[in-house]
Amino acid sequence: MRLIAMTEQDPEFREVCAAGIAWLRQFYWLTADVKLSANETDSPWQAVGYYRGDSLLMVALVRVVGRQLQLRSWAAAKPGQGVARPFLWALELAYPYCTMISLWCVAETGNVARFERLGFVSREVEPSRLFVGPKGVVSEVRMERLVSAVKGERQKDRP
Repeated sequence: MRLIAMTEQDPEFREVCAAGIAWLRQFYWLTADVKLSANETDSPWQAVGYYRGDSLLMVALVRVVGRQLQLRSWAAAKPGQGVARPFLWALELAYPYCTMISLWCVAETGNVARFERLGFVSREVEPSRLFVGPKGVVSEVRMERLVSAVKGERQKDRP
């Protein structure tokens, strides 16, 4: 398996992200007053794809802030394949100077528990200014995972 740099315009990247976003839309969507930039070519985020052979398994947007690797738009091509942990290991190898991985997720999706199983810890919860759900305001959760914890797991659990 390997991690490959992509662009946000790559059709495979867009397809996997769109499928992930479609699933999330049952839980939340952008508020009416949020306007997204149609042109993100100068985005500080780097699209990456995680492949097994020629098959794209997972995608994300990543950026480095200090020694922290931040993730967003993390989506699996086929959920339930068990590739999230190896994906994190691949990110660590690609960004060895980072000491922490962080992300934000919406609590109402159930993803907090999923990320906790991967070793992430909730650091902050706040009402979203960007998203609403069927019952109104949703909660965004900032989660972090120390890279050293992943490295310890890698030695005993890596396939």
